[in-house]
Amino acid sequence: MVVNQAKTEVISFQRNGNFEPIDVDVSEHVTLRSVNRVKALGIWLDYNLNWRIHTKETRNQILKLINGLKIIRRKLNEKQSLTV
Repeated sequence: MVVNQAKTEVISFQRNGNFEPIDVDVSEHVTLRSVNRVKALGIWLDYNLNWRIHTKETRNQILKLINGLKIIRRKLNEKQSLTV
């Protein structure tokens, strides 16, 4: 089995709420890094299995989109005022 070390991450879910990083040795030259959050199928999971990180990341994406729409609206208003 070939493991892409750059793309593969390990997450350990904890009940006690303390993140304890672990590294997994797949082979002699490959060690997988431990992370405290991971995105899988569009859903953010953290080591506590709560929704905080998912709602925070989704909120940030929505804010970026809203700011982009505001910029587009300003540009359209500038073009309309030039043609009038």
